[in-house]
Amino acid sequence: MEFLKRAVSEVLKHELETCFMKGIKLYENLITVEKLSRLNDFVNELRVAGQNGKLSGETFGSYNQHTRKNREFIQFGVPMFELIKVDETNQFPTRYIEPIPTLLQGLIEEAIQRNWIPKDRRPNGCIINFFDEGEYSHPFVKPPHLDQPISILILSESRMAFGDTVLGGTSRTILGDGKGNYRRGFILSPLKEGSLLILNGISSDTVHAMCASPNKRVIITFFK
Repeated sequence: MEFLKRAVSEVLKHELETCFMKGIKLYENLITVEKLSRLNDFVNELRVAGQNGKLSGETFGSYNQHTRKNREFIQFGVPMFELIKVDETNQFPTRYIEPIPTLLQGLIEEAIQRNWIPKDRRPNGCIINFFDEGEYSHPFVKPPHLDQPISILILSESRMAFGDTVLGGTSRTILGDGKGNYRRGFILSPLKEGSLLILNGISSDTVHAMCASPNKRVIITFFK
């Protein structure tokens, strides 16, 4: 009887995991080595430009992780975390973020042509997240004003965790040690460079996090 209980429990757990992960699609080997190298060079040039104050407005920024330095990001188009407000003339925004560059627009167009992203859900914003050696992200959930799907382009081999709130107690709960070493939930590893993650349905509203790693990583998230 105990064996039967365990068997039923495993089946239910598998069904939950299948439902939970159903909205995640992973596409690998999408980008040639040459194109990937060009993309990495491009985002690294953007990072240097941001560090030198050459990106306009709030295009370049950093997250305060209470560490010796802040983790950097670059955003284009519509900001992920809040909507741009317009002043009384309805002509000039009170904050400025540069438009999505042509090279990244090309990636969006290709994803739409291949039916990875619906045409009516064309991303109008993107954020480039940089992770230096040992850096990680805290568990993050999609802001409610963003639409589905969320698309994440992996430019460097990475490890990501997906799950419920960090305060929950199910097998899908992401737990961490405060140093970016996440366990439980669902760990996608390795996410190869050049891979594209499409988060739709249930998966787009789940908590996810970049795990700590000894190597530098860059990911680009596209959203609407």
